[in-house]
Amino acid sequence: MSTGDELHDLKKLISKRKSIKSHLIIVERSLDGIKNDGATCTSKILKTNLARLIEKQKHFDDIQEEIDFLTNNSEDQFNIRETIENSFNMLVAQVEELITTFENNQNSDIKPVIKTDTSNIKLPPINLPTFDGNYINWRSFEDAFCAFVDKNEIYQMFKSCAIYGHNLKARHLI
Repeated sequence: MSTGDELHDLKKLISKRKSIKSHLIIVERSLDGIKNDGATCTSKILKTNLARLIEKQKHFDDIQEEIDFLTNNSEDQFNIRETIENSFNMLVAQVEELITTFENNQNSDIKPVIKTDTSNIKLPPINLPTFDGNYINWRSFEDAFCAFVDKNEIYQMFKSCAIYGHNLKARHLI
C-alpha cells in the first residue's frame, strides 16, 4: 500500500472517529437533560442508549486500532484513545446508574420528582398594602413587598415546605 493510500485511509478513519465523538457529545447532553432539566425518559430509552453506547465503543476500538497501526502507535493517538475511552466509561456508568435509580424508583411508593408545577400550591395570605398607582407611594409599596415576600426567609421556608409536601406521595416514611 502506498503512502498516499495510507494517508487517505487515515483521514477516513479519523473522520469516522469524529463521528463517534459527536455521538458521545449527544449522549452526554441527553443525560444532562435528564438529570438537570427533568427531560422525559424511560428505562427502555436508557437501556437503548446503553446498548448503542456499548456498540459505538466497540466500533471505536476497531477504528482506533487501525489508526494506531497506521500511525505506529503515536503518543498523540494514545492520548486521544485514552480521552475517548474515559468518556465512554463515564457515560456508560452514568446510564447504568440512571437505569438502576429509575428501576428502583418504579418499585417504590415514593416516585422521583424531576420537575414541579408550583402553580396550584396555596400559601398563607400576606396582607400587603396595595399600590394605588401614585408614583409617590411606589417606594413604600416596593419596600413592603420586599420585606414581606421577596426577602422574607419565613415565607420562602413555607413555600419550600409546601412544594415538598405537594410532591410527597408516601403516607408514612420509615
